[in-house]
Amino acid sequence: GSEMCIRDSNNTSSVYHETILAIGETKENSNETYLGLSDEDFNKNPYLRYQGSQIDNMKAEQERISIKNYLEFNNGLNISTSIYKNNFQRNWYKLQTVSGQKHGKVLSSPHDFPTEMAILRGSDSPAADLQLRANNREYFAQGVQIALGTTAQAFGADHKFELGVRYHRDEEDRLQHEDGYRMVDGDMVLEALGNRGSQSNRVSDARAVALYLQDRIELGDLSLTPGLRFETIDFTRTDYAKDDPNRSDPTRIRENSVSALMPGIGATLTMGSNGRLFGGIHRGFAPPGPGADDDTEPEKSVNYELGVGLDNDKATTQLVAFYNDYSNVLGEATIASGTELDTGELFNGGSARVWGLEASTNINLAPGNQEWSVPFQVAYTFTSATFRTAFDSKFDPWGEVEVGDNMPYVPEHMLFSSVGVARDNWRLGLEVTASSAMRTEAGIGNIPATSGTDSYVMLGLGGEVDITSWGSLFMAVYNLNNTTYIVAVSYTHLTLPTNRECRS
Repeated sequence: GSEMCIRDSNNTSSVYHETILAIGETKENSNETYLGLSDEDFNKNPYLRYQGSQIDNMKAEQERISIKNYLEFNNGLNISTSIYKNNFQRNWYKLQTVSGQKHGKVLSSPHDFPTEMAILRGSDSPAADLQLRANNREYFAQGVQIALGTTAQAFGADHKFELGVRYHRDEEDRLQHEDGYRMVDGDMVLEALGNRGSQSNRVSDARAVALYLQDRIELGDLSLTPGLRFETIDFTRTDYAKDDPNRSDPTRIRENSVSALMPGIGATLTMGSNGRLFGGIHRGFAPPGPGADDDTEPEKSVNYELGVGLDNDKATTQLVAFYNDYSNVLGEATIASGTELDTGELFNGGSARVWGLEASTNINLAPGNQEWSVPFQVAYTFTSATFRTAFDSKFDPWGEVEVGDNMPYVPEHMLFSSVGVARDNWRLGLEVTASSAMRTEAGIGNIPATSGTDSYVMLGLGGEVDITSWGSLFMAVYNLNNTTYIVAVSYTHLTLPTNRECRS
């Protein structure tokens, strides 16, 4: 990957302006796979890779460009403008089925699929029993945003107004197919070449207009920031026949739209010379996406936050409590979300509650030293996420949900800490990241061994040195302690042990 940023600024007696041009490009060619391991094989060798994934490969390209301009006039008026465009193309060519069975189902119960397991391990297969899907997709996102800001005095307070508008458009283009391979002496041989678009042939498009207005009000030690955001989104999903790669005529066009009005207010109270009390109430919103059924509702919530902070020359410390009240949560059916479905279909999850605490501190352990600094940071988050509606969902990570069930893939405890040394033009730091296990299916009580991830502690080491006045060189080593842990579990509707996928 590469990125270039050009900045141009000018400051005169009448107006200040600054322009930033950023251009970036990223390319990927990785032999990444979706194929996991059975529990037995994972316990023997978590880095094992089956022969059935030998051709799995991800190719991706991304190009991005943005132009940002800032103007500030002597009368206090400022104008910020941003124009951006992002193109992304990828083809993840990966194993989908073996002998007609989803590989997640096979690995969930290997003893019930001995023939399929043998093929995955490299035994000869009859005909093109290994189907590889070319998940070929193209995306783009582009838009323009303009924000106006000004200051004023009214009703005994200082005001900082900001008014913004954004037009955004994005698109996903799927043209996917599957090829058939035969396993011969441990090697996969192409036997059946699939036709472009024979697995998925559709375009999803969204256009959005957003407006917001906020006012930062300074009243002595009290600062209030009320705001209001309005957004309207129009979705279109155009489906084509699976034998029509040139897209001569759509088979179905689905259109839907959604609008939302989102108010919010934040407040900060300065207490003495070092303390502050802050909080806020904001409405949350997430759209259902293109092609959603009429029964699929937007994700809506009301989010509360209350915290206290202490800042001085030696340390910055704060404690925050949060509470998110969802009237509806959404789940998306993709293999990446741990479900056998890969339709992108969205599911209503009804009412849910997420609450927790965040505590963090940043300290310089050598405050009196003029040559050295020893920064130390620690941050801890506790989260509780539960459903408040009972329902039966086709979305595997939810399944049969009862009121009070914990939501999947939400760790209860997370910890991050770092300590470093810095002097002159170089810095060196050691990081520790830790997380408790996560359940991968909605439930309550202890996490079952077959439907949960692992807890982990991971170390990292990084360093940076300034080589010129405008550039620096950095290096990082992740997972320094070479820990191995499960981060995702594949599902099947059979009442059998589930598959575990390893990432390290």
